[in-house]
Amino acid sequence: MSYVGQTMVFFEILSATNGVSDLQPATLLNVPLFHVTAAVPVLLQSFAIGRRLVMMPKWDAEEAMRLIEKEKITYFVGVPLMSIEIATHPNKGKYDLTSCTGFAAGGAPRPVEHVRRIKEEMSWVSRCLAMD
Repeated sequence: MSYVGQTMVFFEILSATNGVSDLQPATLLNVPLFHVTAAVPVLLQSFAIGRRLVMMPKWDAEEAMRLIEKEKITYFVGVPLMSIEIATHPNKGKYDLTSCTGFAAGGAPRPVEHVRRIKEEMSWVSRCLAMD
């Protein structure tokens, strides 16, 4: 429930500043369901807040970008390497990733350099979080 509470606080802040997207919240689930990141802040939280889940059977950065564009993913979470692979992928320009404004990481500390690169490479990202 703490994850749901956190999400609702962010939603209220974004609502007050007209920062809420018209898109249905959607996340790309690319972490095995037995992992705490997949089970709690992604799967269970999605049920509680009505967020759509798009599942990947195996990690592939380009496939993730294709799905972000096709499914209008608004939130991405994975280990830090996953989001930096998207931010620096040579084919990133082929995809419209602007629906995804939140990138979170867990499982390992996110290097400060990753945050800088993500914000530099994807200027539309409003939240670049580390969760642990």
